[in-house]
Amino acid sequence: MRRNFLFLLFVFVGIFIITLLFRLNFSEKRYSNLKEPRIIEFKDQKMLVCKINPDSDIGESINNLYRNYVYLKKQGYKNLKFVLPRARWEKYKNKKNLKGEIGLPLPDNISFSNKISSTNIKISVWKYGHTVEFIHRGFYTNQTQTLEKIKSFIKQQGYEFLDNIHEEEYIRGNLTVIRYRIKKIR
Repeated sequence: MRRNFLFLLFVFVGIFIITLLFRLNFSEKRYSNLKEPRIIEFKDQKMLVCKINPDSDIGESINNLYRNYVYLKKQGYKNLKFVLPRARWEKYKNKKNLKGEIGLPLPDNISFSNKISSTNIKISVWKYGHTVEFIHRGFYTNQTQTLEKIKSFIKQQGYEFLDNIHEEEYIRGNLTVIRYRIKKIR
């Protein structure tokens, strides 16, 4: 019974997100400049976040994030627009140790003192700076080639990874932007 409920919830959340994307005339053109890795200076981003691990129900976490996003809008932040979810994962050696956060970008004018309607959701700032980003087409299990291309690119440019954080911005289906914070090699 519980499995059926979770499956239906997951399907509902998926259909909801897909419907929103199509209603907003989502265009892949926005990401067409990421066919090759690029290095950009990314400003720090205020985020509405939820901690996750392999045992988390990610569909439920995303649903909870969007519920709280709408809650903020009802608190008077009328400039909130539909945004795509992002996740940050610590690099790991095995799936048992996988930890991360899933979040939605917020405008700078949202205060940390805003009340959130869920206890497992908070407002925090994701640090960026020099960042490499590249679009990944395919499933998570096929990311090895994309990651090797990123590693090779940053090495050629004289950079290395700053930390062990792997970021993904979920565009649609099997289309994901992969990001890493980087630093110049001295």
